[in-house]
Amino acid sequence: MVQPFLPAWLAEPSCVGKNVTEGLVSIEDIPEVHPDLQKRLRAQGISSYFPVQAAVIPALLESTANGFLVSRGGYRPSDLCVSAPTGSGKTLAFVIPVVQALLRRAVCQVRALVVLPTKELAQQVSSVFSVYADATPLRVALLTGQKSLAKEQESLVQDTADGFRCLADIVVATPGRLVDHVEQTPGFSLQHLRFLVIDEADRVIDSMHQSWLPRVLAAAFPSEGTRDPFALLQRTQPRAVTAASDSLGIYLEKKKTSEESEVAGINSV
Repeated sequence: MVQPFLPAWLAEPSCVGKNVTEGLVSIEDIPEVHPDLQKRLRAQGISSYFPVQAAVIPALLESTANGFLVSRGGYRPSDLCVSAPTGSGKTLAFVIPVVQALLRRAVCQVRALVVLPTKELAQQVSSVFSVYADATPLRVALLTGQKSLAKEQESLVQDTADGFRCLADIVVATPGRLVDHVEQTPGFSLQHLRFLVIDEADRVIDSMHQSWLPRVLAAAFPSEGTRDPFALLQRTQPRAVTAASDSLGIYLEKKKTSEESEVAGINSV
């Protein structure tokens, strides 16, 4: 008889308090955050991290501490699954580590992709990224369909005499518009993708009829004949995740109803 079981990160999740007015952690207590980002946090009137931020930010920074190719999780660091109520600070929890991890990038390529279910939520997340990427070399592109496809293409790639030049390090998109660019924007590449963030994953999964995720995976792990010859590492499609896979999960305690719940997923590809 086959005995059902859960991987350790689901069976024994790490839990933190749901009250954002209690258990605050001072910015100084997480020294791994870059001083420039700490300064930006203070400029935004933030002196302490909420519980979800204090749990997630160090975990992500540890996973990316040693750079692009060598980290605690190797080229494909551990995945992170976060569940927390609205207003608990999930957005900043992934914005800070992603911006910090990409600060030293030498060449502009799409390294981070954030997918959200609605245009309004995508705009909000893009605005947060813009605040913390300001005064850095990093560029943020928003793909929601509120501008024409041609206008959005202008923020993604530039056609030069030497080929296409990428103009965005971080892309925030809705599923349908993302598929449009994967299929119709010449030079738009996800072969250098490092972070895939699925925000409000429960709602995004409801739109899986658009088959956006298989298209993203196909673009990030292209077939032999379509790979970028200048990519630093020619990676291959990862195998299916099993209970024995090395993964990391953080489940953040909440008491809200299922209708009020939100799930954010951060997947390092």
